[in-house]
Amino acid sequence: VVFFTNSGTEANELAMMIARLYTGNHDIISLRNAYHGNAAGTMCATAQSCWKFNVSAQ
Repeated sequence: VVFFTNSGTEANELAMMIARLYTGNHDIISLRNAYHGNAAGTMCATAQSCWKFNVSAQ
């Protein structure tokens, strides 16, 4: 299966969604000062507290 996306943010959101669906696990490990994009799902995958907030699982 191939998914085409318009940006890195969309690619990261898609990768996180597929990983969550496949594993059933909603935990994400990220590195300090990491930036994964400017969307709700990707902003929660950072260690910087000013960008971090919880996103409810759907």
